[in-house]
Amino acid sequence: MQSEILENLIVEVIKPRSKSILVSTWYRPPDSPVNHFADFETMIGALDAENLEYFLLGDINVDFTPTTNSSGKNILIELFDIYGLYQLIEEPTRITEIVFLSELRQQPWENVYHYEDPNVMWATWKDLLMNVIDRPMHHLGPGESAASDPHGLLMN
Repeated sequence: MQSEILENLIVEVIKPRSKSILVSTWYRPPDSPVNHFADFETMIGALDAENLEYFLLGDINVDFTPTTNSSGKNILIELFDIYGLYQLIEEPTRITEIVFLSELRQQPWENVYHYEDPNVMWATWKDLLMNVIDRPMHHLGPGESAASDPHGLLMN
């Protein structure tokens, strides 16, 4: 089941008096060609054919936000549907410039003008900004991709 093309690992967990469980990981670099999804589908098909419970974990570098319509996202959604898989991660795990700006736009900045005291106005503005900055997400570092990354955790 190991793939020559995919960066993946499959481990069989054997417990006494229990059915084995397969755990697979896959890392897909952000700039990988879309045809890697065909190899991923082959891997899922092989896992499914084992007739064992399996878990797929990985960093697939596909933006699953509702406003995105990429071919990779559409292919994965179809695969999830075929094999009865679902993604557990529902929010981006990495803040990109686009996500950060979107979060900033969603803040109720008008609340600042509800006060006359400049110190209270400043504190309100600062709290709104810090609500976005302090969110528990991974901030992009130098050289990292700007694509949103849902570090997929898929289950069957």
